[in-house]
Amino acid sequence: MTNFAKQDHHRPEFFGKLVRSPVTGRLEQHFLWWKRVIRRMFTYSVIAFLVALVLVFVLSLFLIRSILADVSGNAGLFGAGVINALFIQISNFVYTCSTQSQSHLV
Repeated sequence: MTNFAKQDHHRPEFFGKLVRSPVTGRLEQHFLWWKRVIRRMFTYSVIAFLVALVLVFVLSLFLIRSILADVSGNAGLFGAGVINALFIQISNFVYTCSTQSQSHLV
């Protein structure tokens, strides 16, 4: 790992403006701390909302499953399974879209 600093490359996804580094004196990309805080708070609130949505859906799925099992037997259990599978696919799509749009925060 010799010459590690010479091999350092900037990420093209990184958003920031060029400022002079107080350490090296060279121009470097810098992202303002308050913008980072705003973006992280937004990200955390979206994650908290999605976790709460999943919890509500799981609880309602148990309720629907018990109601449908009493009313229509095995067909109700199949219907609850289909609803669960659809929700998993929708959740996967939302997660994939959100992680692609937030990749610059890492």
